[in-house]
Amino acid sequence: MSLSEQSFIHPLQEVMSRFGKYPIGMLFDTLSQGEFFMLVKIDCLEGEEGEVSITELTNFCHVSMPAVSRMLHSMEKKGYLERYASRKDKRTTFVKLTDLGKTYKEEAQKKVTKFIEKVSKQMGEEKMRQFTKLFWEFVDMMELEMKNIR
Repeated sequence: MSLSEQSFIHPLQEVMSRFGKYPIGMLFDTLSQGEFFMLVKIDCLEGEEGEVSITELTNFCHVSMPAVSRMLHSMEKKGYLERYASRKDKRTTFVKLTDLGKTYKEEAQKKVTKFIEKVSKQMGEEKMRQFTKLFWEFVDMMELEMKNIR
């Protein structure tokens, strides 16, 4: 690796660390950061019947089944979602958002959108377009590299 390539690695690691530590959960009164992202993912994956299998959710999240199960159990106790066995195959468990879960997700998404709009306004439209384009490319390349590692 050349010196010019090495010169950006440490700053990139620092900025990624800062970004990863950003506590977006501070924007929410009722949800943790993890719960917010799980509600969004469930909503995104729900099919026509408004449900998603835990296996599908686990694969989408790239997290272990036990970790997803713990999160879902906690969220079920809070009334954000329902879990139930498939009628066709009792080994398959589905989840779907409750009305409370949908309400909290929508309220939280509005707060996140408002926050991002404020930050975007400070950065300017052109910089945000460039950032978004480059960040997508970066994440796409990271995903490819992760597949090569597995």
